[in-house]
Amino acid sequence: DNPVGVAFTFDGSKAYVTNFDEFSVSVIDVATNTAVGAILVENGPFGVGFTPDGQKAYVTNFNAQSVSVIDVNSDAVLTTITDGIGVNPVAVAITADGAKAYVANFDETFVSVIDVNDDAVFAEITVGFAPAGVAIAPIPLK
Repeated sequence: DNPVGVAFTFDGSKAYVTNFDEFSVSVIDVATNTAVGAILVENGPFGVGFTPDGQKAYVTNFNAQSVSVIDVNSDAVLTTITDGIGVNPVAVAITADGAKAYVANFDETFVSVIDVNDDAVFAEITVGFAPAGVAIAPIPLK
């Protein structure tokens, strides 16, 4: 219950919907418009984003101070990132080259930067208090 976030795979075949109160992500088959599964994650799943190659999804877990990394082919959690994730992560955006994921931590003053290859936070970007969203330009700016 309490769906919060939704994202579509780049090929348009699946949608992931975060269910805040159920600690899960619903997997939707877009062609049939039906739920075909649920993936258990941590407490309070909120934001979701896919890598451009369609291999992974990143789900922010608001109440758990974590990010679940999901294998899109198997719809299973690969790992959960806690180190370097702040209080109440709400949003995630992934770079066009698929190398980095940026996570907005709502009750902090920083955005966490995840290396997508090893699924670990390697940097923090200081911003104002309570970042509520994050976006990536589709083409790198010069």
